[in-house]
Amino acid sequence: MNRMMFLRTASLLGIVASFTGCPANDSVCGILPDGGKGDADYLTPEPEACVDRNSIGFGEEFGSGAFIGTSVPDVFSIKNGGIADLDISSAVLSGDSAFTMTTKPAVPGPIKGNQRLLMNVFFAPTEAKRYSAKITVQSNAANRPNIELTMTGCGVPPDGGTSPCYRDGGLP
Repeated sequence: MNRMMFLRTASLLGIVASFTGCPANDSVCGILPDGGKGDADYLTPEPEACVDRNSIGFGEEFGSGAFIGTSVPDVFSIKNGGIADLDISSAVLSGDSAFTMTTKPAVPGPIKGNQRLLMNVFFAPTEAKRYSAKITVQSNAANRPNIELTMTGCGVPPDGGTSPCYRDGGLP
């Protein structure tokens, strides 16, 4: 294989791995070329937990934060990349009370092969300060039985006034 073909193949594998939510060395987490219409050849026999990301920074991607008195939503997703049920035994939120969470389906419970658990998370700051929390998920996943997902956020005054979260025009 020539060098150019090798680089293109390696690049494509990296792109595919990034779409699955699992690092390439963890697994391919149930990529189904037929769109999930029953081709289980690409699912592992055992359950696998594939997260779409490990953290959320509410409003921090643009260096802004969230206004005090508002509630900002987002979603974590854990996909079962296996054939066997992924049994989620717990999903516990800890940290600042400005963060809340609901799950669909309810936890504890099973996630069928190639299906997802959605964790709807909300950030509702009450003060101009920096907040943090984490969600700890326990399951029977062969690859990641213990998952920690982190959340951060910055409360900003509604009038756009000074927030202790900003330093020299950006978040710390």
